[in-house]
Amino acid sequence: MGFEALQCLGAAGEVTGSGYALKKSDGKITLIDFGSFQGDEKNNQRNLVPPDIDINKIDAVIGTHPHVDHIGRWGYLRSLGYNGSFFLTEPAARIAPHILNDAVKVTQSNGKPICSLEDVQGVVNNLRPVKYNVPTVIGGNLTTFYDAEHIIGSASVKISEGRDGKGQSGVFSGDLGNHASSIARPKGEIGQADWAVVEDTYGGRQHPSEDPGQFFMEQIRHLKQHGTLLVSAFAQNGLQKTLVALHKEHRAGRLNRDGEHIDVPIFVHAPLGMKITTEYLSPGIREYWSDEMNDLAKNPFYFPGVVFVDNTSMVRNYKGKKVVLASGGMCNGGPILGYLEEFAPDKDAVIMPVGYQGEETRGRQLIDPNTRFIDFNDRAVPLRARVVQVKSMSSHADHPQLYDWLRKIQGLQTVIFTHGDDPARDALEESVHQGLNIWDTHKPHFNDTIFLAA
Repeated sequence: MGFEALQCLGAAGEVTGSGYALKKSDGKITLIDFGSFQGDEKNNQRNLVPPDIDINKIDAVIGTHPHVDHIGRWGYLRSLGYNGSFFLTEPAARIAPHILNDAVKVTQSNGKPICSLEDVQGVVNNLRPVKYNVPTVIGGNLTTFYDAEHIIGSASVKISEGRDGKGQSGVFSGDLGNHASSIARPKGEIGQADWAVVEDTYGGRQHPSEDPGQFFMEQIRHLKQHGTLLVSAFAQNGLQKTLVALHKEHRAGRLNRDGEHIDVPIFVHAPLGMKITTEYLSPGIREYWSDEMNDLAKNPFYFPGVVFVDNTSMVRNYKGKKVVLASGGMCNGGPILGYLEEFAPDKDAVIMPVGYQGEETRGRQLIDPNTRFIDFNDRAVPLRARVVQVKSMSSHADHPQLYDWLRKIQGLQTVIFTHGDDPARDALEESVHQGLNIWDTHKPHFNDTIFLAA
């Protein structure tokens, strides 16, 4: 069906809640992503507000990748009456049930459930795995998923008008990955598209070239006898990338190896993360690993010294220097909270958030050099630990990589900038104007509608 307009349901001038309603000439809507708003209490409340579209007109829901800010409200969509199919790549469809169930349990625990576990099960029953690079008719239009290199299973999605795909075409970048630190396959090339929705979280910024493994080792070397390196990582991708970086140091003989080495236990407390890691190790997903990860080991997420735990007692009872890798990437939930409350006041501890830290999160509060106390529900905990960031482990493409992805799209006429704050969008827009000579550009805000040329 012909494309008429695109309505932005989230991640428009902000880095959370991705969702796009592609409105078509037959009155139907194809929904691309529909993620949770993350951060403060205001965003929690936004998750309970129905989207400003007619749910009955949705003919398909497509996901670029199974992160909460991209698919976290799929169960909510089901509770509003959508009973159709949800499309993801094959590896993403394996991961999505874990993410969706965890997202609902988190909202239930904070007293603001957005849907029931039965709603999530309804989504899982209607998941439709799609192969990469194989054109598939979805919602009456030819749709192709290309590798996005952000996480294993992530995709950029190209939709072309009609079942034969001979009309206008548009592409949704999804979160594009950072090639230097990715554990997923490289980005696919889109070919031709008339318009592109690009998620530009790191517009205007370039990632440093530091080696993340060496950065970790520097922090470990300088730990005092009873010191702790506390690493907060996202259960999906951040945890696995951290273990891979440390595994490389082990393989190089610098960590937990005989001879001249540092010997330190690495406690991993990440219930959801371990479920996802198990999926990553399954035969059906290994083919989507990066070449580097395939070359590292049969199991790149384990090496001597790694200890998986399901509670805090072993960590608390260990008195020597140690690394604690806990899930809860932005420090707003998960096992990281208990460790953060314990180690933030410890002047011998080092705290390292891995990955992007959204506004109004404890992670953002942590990396603010002016922070003296960390806010918890009922009290303020003094921050005496040293806080460091490993900036080269971002899972998002930086400005040069975003620009390069756009540059390779043939026949591109219109670019829509999303999933970034205004300075990031302004910077990438300027590069598109000056470097690609594309002047039909848009920086929508929440619920804005962009009309698409026929």
